Amino acid sequence: MNGMGKSPIWRLLTTIGLMLLLALIPVACGSTQTNSTPTPSPAPTHVAPTSVPAGTTFYTFRGLTDNVVYIAWSPDGKYITSASNQSAVPVWDANNGHVVLTYREHAHNVNVAVWSPDGKQIASGDVDGIIRVWDAKTGKTNLVYKRHTSYIYAIAWSPDGKYIASGGAYSNPQVWDAKTGKLLFIHKGNAADAFGTNAIAWSPDGKRIASGGEGRVVHVWDASNGNELVTYSVLPGRWEDSAIHGIAWDPSGKRIASVSYHKVNTDQGRK
Repeated sequence: MNGMGKSPIWRLLTTIGLMLLLALIPVACGSTQTNSTPTPSPAPTHVAPTSVPAGTTFYTFRGLTDNVVYIAWSPDGKYITSASNQSAVPVWDANNGHVVLTYREHAHNVNVAVWSPDGKQIASGDVDGIIRVWDAKTGKTNLVYKRHTSYIYAIAWSPDGKYIASGGAYSNPQVWDAKTGKLLFIHKGNAADAFGTNAIAWSPDGKRIASGGEGRVVHVWDASNGNELVTYSVLPGRWEDSAIHGIAWDPSGKRIASVSYHKVNTDQGRK
């Protein structure tokens, strides 16, 4: 797969000349020990979130040492976590930027870190294909999932927090129990999808999952058994330009927005 040294999100942010392709798609119906420690926070320069003009910078968090490839708010809006091509995963106070916890159980770079719907846990995935589910307050590891073989690019909790769907390099999406780690099933997709799953998202009602990757197709499938319901192909183009790198459902669950690389092709005179 092209650009295996960096995550697709990093490539999405840094590739020169790339454009966002927005597709609105109608769809049918572990370990008990921890190296996580409170970390002294750099003194952020910030403005208290009060009544200020739109676009005002509240503070700049400088506690990361490499490219930021993923960032996520806690469901209650009080905390933020991120992944930044390093093994440590920080959790910091969203109001002032002070680090409240740093999770250090990953051996290598982390590509994604996602909060559980209730905000009590975080699932983070690294370049070794390891996903760790850990307590967002204490940093205690609750579960280690090892069925992937390479880079983890996508993690999504079911709306009820009982299951996790995950995908990565050279693997199809997997759905597993968030408490026990038991694999429920693997969604096969098409042959090209075996080269990598870059994006995955549950529908708001938890009944469907949408995924996409190197196969250049958005798949919508039954979250209970993996049966395919709808497929959507992106605009034609070079394989590396048309891979799916982001998927999001609208709140109603009736439409999906997807994003992929899609550079200007001067030979054909179209985008």
